[in-house]
Amino acid sequence: MKKNQSSQYQVGYLDLVKKLNTGNIPNNILLFTHEKILIDEIISLLSKKFIGEMENNDHIMTFFSDDKNIEGVLNECSNFSFFSNKKIVVLKVLKRTGTKGGFTNQERQALISYITNFNPDTVLLIVVIDKEFNFEAFAEFISENLTVYQITPVSDKDFIEWIKIKFAGYKISEEAVHQLLQFLNPSYDEINSEIDKLKTYCVDKKEVTKNDINLCVGFSKDFDENDFLKAVLTKNYDKAIRIYNQLTLKKDIEIYLVTLLSSSMIAIRKLFDPKTMELNEYSLKNELKVWGKDGSEKLKILKEYKSKINELKLMQAFDYIYQADKSLKSVVSDNKKTIMMNLIYALTHL
Repeated sequence: MKKNQSSQYQVGYLDLVKKLNTGNIPNNILLFTHEKILIDEIISLLSKKFIGEMENNDHIMTFFSDDKNIEGVLNECSNFSFFSNKKIVVLKVLKRTGTKGGFTNQERQALISYITNFNPDTVLLIVVIDKEFNFEAFAEFISENLTVYQITPVSDKDFIEWIKIKFAGYKISEEAVHQLLQFLNPSYDEINSEIDKLKTYCVDKKEVTKNDINLCVGFSKDFDENDFLKAVLTKNYDKAIRIYNQLTLKKDIEIYLVTLLSSSMIAIRKLFDPKTMELNEYSLKNELKVWGKDGSEKLKILKEYKSKINELKLMQAFDYIYQADKSLKSVVSDNKKTIMMNLIYALTHL
């Protein structure tokens, strides 16, 4: 299977929920997502639709691929009964050394054999929870008996709609939802955790305001310099300002932030070089000095920023940073905030 063929299986989360709610439930599903809350919600939805209102946890069995218990999974799936005994069997796929896509060849063939001749009273949900999954590793599974969903990266529109759904029973304005998003990373799991916190905090009045969000989420959120860099490079002006305001508690933070911005622009300039773009990911990370566990995410952000500007705008960015650095080293501390706010605005509006 060619890499670009996976795009035909991509679907937004809310669109997927709509499909499952309005259509027939497939008996065999291959799902790609690392967000735990989405997996839990999909399992609950499948259970209600496939098993009915009387569904309970006794009808849901969960297995993990690294337990090496494919025989147990298939026995549970194939357990035919004279009386209908519908169930959901969940198989969460984890990385395993020496395997392709988390399965040995024998396990893979056993699963394919079951999918070819499945039990109609069972929904088998195979969930790939690895963020760095290789779609080609699952090409052999694709057949008319298997439905594949690859949940796409979240959009602001989906997040806002999903957040409103999660706040069912509570009053919350569109402005307050946007306020919440300013403090958080684009992660369903992270946002769900904060929603639970806010619902508990506002349980008596059943309304969530911007002030509640500031008190319950904003002030408790610890940001660092990397969060600031990410906010600037994703052109999120409001969030960059909020993070900067929190970071000003650190002594002489402005000079350090400007240095980080300068280093990022140098890396982005290298991305304009065709020879640099020919490097594999490992070599590219070394060339751009984006190491550590967040290296892949940093590389993605640099590429996205580069895609939104041209070389002329990049030169403007260098000029903004140079002028800010020069000014910061020659002014009293009272004016540093104005200089930084102007720089953040300039870089996020290029």
